[in-house]
Amino acid sequence: MADRPMLWKFFTAALAIRWIYALLLFATMGDAGLETVDSTTYIANAHEFAQAIAAGALHGDQWLGPTTFTMPLFNWIIALHALLFGKWTALAYAFTQGALDAGTCLLIYGIAQTLNPRIAAPAAIMATLNPTQIVLSALILTDTPFLFFVALFLLAAVRWLRAPAWHWAIIGGVGLAEAAMIRVYVVPWAAFFVLFLFIATIIGRRLTSRIIAQLAVTSIIVALSIAPVLWRNVS
Repeated sequence: MADRPMLWKFFTAALAIRWIYALLLFATMGDAGLETVDSTTYIANAHEFAQAIAAGALHGDQWLGPTTFTMPLFNWIIALHALLFGKWTALAYAFTQGALDAGTCLLIYGIAQTLNPRIAAPAAIMATLNPTQIVLSALILTDTPFLFFVALFLLAAVRWLRAPAWHWAIIGGVGLAEAAMIRVYVVPWAAFFVLFLFIATIIGRRLTSRIIAQLAVTSIIVALSIAPVLWRNVS
């Protein structure tokens, strides 16, 4: 059983580190401290998308985003910040990413606890202090939200492997689907991993119609999430 006070400490520490880092960058360099070359494009597209939403000018597949090189969930998240925060979009989004990445630290704790409770706290500490996570959480890129949803899927996968249940199959499907809605390149890997889970149940002699149905639901959630994007891109 997870120690909730300890989890709050990990979350608070991770959040404070990431927000302070983002604030320092913003205080010393402004928006430029939170942006790369790609980030400036994302921010510009977000403002354009937000203006179209505010004007009621979007129709049909235009709701998926202004470009085909960014996936819809990322478009929606960053456009929401543009709608709500205007010129403060970059800093607000960096704060949101800090919260997401602090959540990722808790997901990593959960994955480690499922595998071996003794490594749960060290894993969370390493994630909290991981320089790569801290740096990326302050940059307007797709890395941080993508990592969060992949970690959500991995937590669901290890919990499902230990004790197959519908809620873990659904959570795993949602995690994979949302990761795909940020970076589509995860889709082939998603297909492989569902196959891996299927083979694991065969090896463990636990394959039943219920297991097959759960894996099917996971796959269907992912397929339905990316179907509109595929339809737009090929039509």
